[in-house]
Amino acid sequence: MRILFLVFVLLGSGAASAQTPGSCALGRAEGDLNVSNVFARVFNTGSLFYGNITTAGDGYWVPQNEAASPLFAAGLWMGGQVDGSTRTAGGRYSGFTFWPGPLDDGATLPNASDCSAYDRIYVVTPTAVAQYESGFGATADLAEWPVGLGAPAVTASGAPVEPSSRDQVIDLAAGERPVLYGSQTAWWVMNDVGNAHTQQQTAPLGIEVRVAAFEVTSGAVSGARDATFYRYEIINRNSDPIEGGRAGVFVDPDLGDASDDFVSSDSTRGMFVAYNGASFDNLYGTPPALGIDLLSGAGGSMQFFGGWSSQTAMPVLGSEYYNYLQSRWRDGSEMRSYGDGYNESQGSIVEWAYPGDPVAGASWSEENINGQGTRNSSGDRSGVIATPEFALEPGERYVLDFAILFAQGTTRLNSVVRLRGVSDAVQAAYDAGDLFPSMEVSAGEEEEPPAPTIDELRLTVQPNPSSGMGTIRLALPSRESVRVRVIDALGREVAVIADGDFPMGEHPLALPSALAAGVYTVEVRTPTTTASRMLTVVR
Repeated sequence: MRILFLVFVLLGSGAASAQTPGSCALGRAEGDLNVSNVFARVFNTGSLFYGNITTAGDGYWVPQNEAASPLFAAGLWMGGQVDGSTRTAGGRYSGFTFWPGPLDDGATLPNASDCSAYDRIYVVTPTAVAQYESGFGATADLAEWPVGLGAPAVTASGAPVEPSSRDQVIDLAAGERPVLYGSQTAWWVMNDVGNAHTQQQTAPLGIEVRVAAFEVTSGAVSGARDATFYRYEIINRNSDPIEGGRAGVFVDPDLGDASDDFVSSDSTRGMFVAYNGASFDNLYGTPPALGIDLLSGAGGSMQFFGGWSSQTAMPVLGSEYYNYLQSRWRDGSEMRSYGDGYNESQGSIVEWAYPGDPVAGASWSEENINGQGTRNSSGDRSGVIATPEFALEPGERYVLDFAILFAQGTTRLNSVVRLRGVSDAVQAAYDAGDLFPSMEVSAGEEEEPPAPTIDELRLTVQPNPSSGMGTIRLALPSRESVRVRVIDALGREVAVIADGDFPMGEHPLALPSALAAGVYTVEVRTPTTTASRMLTVVR
């Protein structure tokens, strides 16, 4: 699934710092992902699966046609230092600190008292695009795809759409098309300046967050139909740099019956894992395993213990959120291996909670909490998995990509083994650019312009999505030896469309009519240049 992806980053103008909170109401928009084996409900409050009118266990279902959920709630956390002070954004089950819409330079709101104009989540499928191509009209979300807010789109020739105004929407009649991931994409934008961070008691960071969430129906990547995928593009709209930045995913897993769960951290895969402590689950039967897999890189994880007032309990103040994102306890003390990880007299300093292999019964794990084989008591669990530290100058961005994975094996620990296999397959697809495009941009670097340029080799595919009939248009600046092929999501060559010498000019080539439904890459290669375009086939 190689996909053209463009991020528009508006660099700060150097205006004076301005992070004064607005008085916006919390967003009420909801969006449903529901074309695969997962039902997932997303919000523009920073929360996932729980919030608004969606209650516990109603927001994430795997399989979606069964009365069992592996996940209660999740969401984005972010923390960092701005001008020497700690600032955070995020939430757990309430007190959310993201509001709908973008920010202007200096982290100011378009309307300081009302964010409702942006209270929307756009959900579009390749099928909806194909139906529009066939003359059946466009859905509202497709017709109003908000390119002016940064929702990615391409022109009829495959070039990125560059918006000229914030309220600009896609021009379908002119051939513009949205850039979609997988089989269904939800897109929205939010910020942390819309109102006061009352519970956390910090000033806003001044960040705008553009979010893409998607599902896939293809079985080309093992376990992908039981997974959901997320990209959070965090842009510093503040006039000051953010130092010591950490982003993370808060997760409260409830594997069917929430009272018998265990957790572990797979540091080699960058994954927070929830599995059952009991051999049978009251809702799932054979217990499954759930993974929060940070595909773009993880720096540590924490698990919350104890009552609301203990130093190992869930955070309340912003400083406590920031400590947890750094693998520290609420009071700032370092996590140590063995026991509950809080006792400073035991073990060594660690950045991952329960990193021992639970399948092997290794310590420090819930199967062996003290190195002597003592098993922990199972129960309700929650935690956070975070990125490595980063910094953001004004106008710079950080991209957090992650997947929520699910596997059900023959036993509770076999489910963990299967989850690892799913993680490996998904990570391999991600690293190859088959889930999201390859992001060769670090924080502080600008996106390289897409190649090829108008004066070089050009490749377009129309219509896209295709119902099996279509045309590849190849434009050559000079006579070239050319090979054009179609590659599936696993990187396998499934068709060779052309292989030989072509003169300068434009050459129409017919798409193979026998391609099965799915997502492909059309690649053209010459002795000096390679170009590719995503192709979605719907039946």
